[in-house]
Amino acid sequence: MNPFAIVPLVEDLVGSAAGHLAEAFFDDPLEAHALADPGSRLQRARGQFEWILRYGVRFGSALTTAGNPVGAAVALYPPEPAIVAEKATTLGFATLRTLLGDEAMLRFAQVAEYLEHLRLRHVEPDHCYLLTLGVAPAHQRRGVGSALVSAVLKRAGDLGLSTFVETAQRIDVPFYERHGFRRVHEGVEPHSGLRLWALVRPPSIAA
Repeated sequence: MNPFAIVPLVEDLVGSAAGHLAEAFFDDPLEAHALADPGSRLQRARGQFEWILRYGVRFGSALTTAGNPVGAAVALYPPEPAIVAEKATTLGFATLRTLLGDEAMLRFAQVAEYLEHLRLRHVEPDHCYLLTLGVAPAHQRRGVGSALVSAVLKRAGDLGLSTFVETAQRIDVPFYERHGFRRVHEGVEPHSGLRLWALVRPPSIAA
């Protein structure tokens, strides 16, 4: 039994959770590619994850650990298992673009287009999209990530949905495979040169 209680993320804790995600993804190949300056990466990534978490709170599912938010996950469900431009605008996407800068936004967009193609190709239209999952470095390898992903998969299973996730970190692949995901793609995105993995988990496997 996992000792971590998982609860919905509330607005008041978005900043704290975003800080942990920025730390967790500091060396992520995609973050390092898009936010190339390590001196400003942590601050800019925090703003990026604040925006992603607020999108999850408002339009999908944003989860964290009870009490102290040492990890977080965002999942999107039908009828819109993806970020929708109109909704993104209402959450200040223009401000996010200013914070990250045009060059970083272009780099993110190029990879996002590639990943969107994979998602639409490898999973049915109605699905759960695990947009992000991360744990503060000081709390990794303690079961927090497993608790978060299990909560997402429980809801997806209850809804009869497959779950899609992608990653730029090879080490993430066996973690997701232990939770019933199977690899549907491994390849190199041509603009960035990043090796990316896409995985899908059917709804029939117990979380």
